[in-house]
Formats: sequence, C-alpha cells, structure tokens
Amino acid sequence: MRIAILDLGSNTFNLKVFEDTNDQIIFNDKIPVKLLKGNANNDSITNEAKDRAIQALKVHKKTISNLGVEKGFAFATSAIRSTQNGGELVDQIYSELGIKVHVIDGQQEAQFIFEGVKKAVSVESGLIVDIGGGSTELVYIDNYYFSWGESYLLGVGRILEKFNFSNPAKAEQFENLKTHLDEQWGSLPQSLNHSTINTLIGSSGSFDTLYDLVASKNNTPLLSEEQVRGEILVEDILHFEKLLKFMTTEERLNVPGMLEMRAEMMHVSVFLMAYLIRKFSVKKVLLSTYALKEGVIEEIKNKQSKWQPSF
Repeated sequence: MRIAILDLGSNTFNLKVFEDTNDQIIFNDKIPVKLLKGNANNDSITNEAKDRAIQALKVHKKTISNLGVEKGFAFATSAIRSTQNGGELVDQIYSELGIKVHVIDGQQEAQFIFEGVKKAVSVESGLIVDIGGGSTELVYIDNYYFSWGESYLLGVGRILEKFNFSNPAKAEQFENLKTHLDEQWGSLPQSLNHSTINTLIGSSGSFDTLYDLVASKNNTPLLSEEQVRGEILVEDILHFEKLLKFMTTEERLNVPGMLEMRAEMMHVSVFLMAYLIRKFSVKKVLLSTYALKEGVIEEIKNKQSKWQPSF
C-alpha cells in the first residue's frame, strides 16, 4: 500500500510517499509557502500566505492521486498551531481539499523528529536541532534515548518578521536576536545549561542546504537523494556564518550550493547553528536528512497508533 505523509511546516509543505510493505520511498518533495511572511507580530496567517498554502496542497494532492496513494496523514506544526487564524486555514484545507489536518503541539513534534533522526543517525549522547520556519526544536539524547525535548518560537521565518530584518541585515539586528536567544535558551534544563555537548545533529532543510554550501566550497559531492546522514565541520559552519551574515538575498543566491528557497533566511539559520555551537562548546556536527516525516512513518506503522488517516 502506498501511503503519503504531508508535513505542513511554516516555511515549506513537504510530501513523502512510501510503500508500506518495504518502506521504499516513492516520492519526496517540498513546496515553499512561508506562512508567517508579511506579519511582524507572528500572530496570524495572511490571505496571501493562505493562498500559497492551498495552491501547494493542490499540487501535492495531484501528485498523490497520480501515484495511486491509498491513504495519507497530514500534520501541521508551528505557524498553524500558534496563530490566531491557523484553525481557519485547517478548516479551509478540509473544505476545499478534503484533507483532515492533525495540528500537533511542540512536544509531539520533538518526539516525531527524534524518532525520525534515530533511523538515520545513531549517537549515544547529543543534541538534535531542527530549525524550521516557525519554530526550532531541541531534543537531548542520552544513552540513545529521548531524554528531553522542547519547541521554541525561534523559527527563521518568524525571526525575520519579528526583528524586521533588513536586506542586507544590520549588526544591531543580530545583536537583538542574540539577546532574545539568551532569554529563550537561558532556561534550558540545568543538566543542559551547564554542560558541554560534543555532538549536535541537524535535521532540517537549513542543515541540508549548509551541507551543499560546504560541499561546493570544498569541491566534494553534494547531498544525494539517497543520503540519510553526513557530517559538517564546525569551522565550516562558522565560516558560513561570517560569509552570509551581511549579504543581500541576491548575493546569497549566487553562493554555490545555495537553494533558492533558503536564500532569504539562510544567514539567520546559520547564526542559530553557530549560537548553539558556542553555547555548548560543540565539537562535532552531524546531519540527518530524516526528521518529522520519517518519525511519522515509524509511528503509523505501529498497529496501536492513535493517528487516523487524514484522507
């Protein structure tokens, strides 16, 4: 049976189709929607963003139909769950497309991410970082298990709007962001706040793009469709933090390896990565191309799963 997973993120709407008999991936794609764009208060989704969402889902639904998918599961995250009219978009999606969206909280999102990442990367101890458009999830792995996880309203799309980042960005905007990060991530559990975390595992599209930026710089192979893990040197992350920081979007687009949909916000993504590297004295950064969607796959394969199909 072919099953579709729709991950309705704040920046992109992602679709993965797999064969449940052998876990073969049939199709994998994402469409940018930028649900928080145009709202500095981050409290609602504009009509233009709703239109982008509906159009993206129409494209995905056509693909789902063409691939002969028998059932699917749709999960919405930060932008939809945190905005005052996110529920309206969920209702509109069901009314127009017949897709019943599951809106999950930050804890469930972190758990799904952990379940997905551990299929790609095995580490005894480390911090998973998933930088999204509306939120960033941190998950601490201890003795290979989910020890602690939390979702923060620190997605790059949300940050760009909240701090009114100019193009190019200004030093004071990053200073204000750093102060905000100090406040938000200063309240981590005591066991984390004063510890050294040797390994960080990045599990979002920003890390995928950074991998390609580094590969282009070093003349090594880009991330392949089949690749599920990789490594990014800390010094390369700090290099790109400095390089991208005050570029315009147009200049970032011309950096070899840059994905067009990431160019507008990649400087903020790398700033978040570098902040955490410094905070925890990280020595090693691994990449997992598996995240929420793959965690959902593991969950729905369980016959005792509470999640009902969305269509």
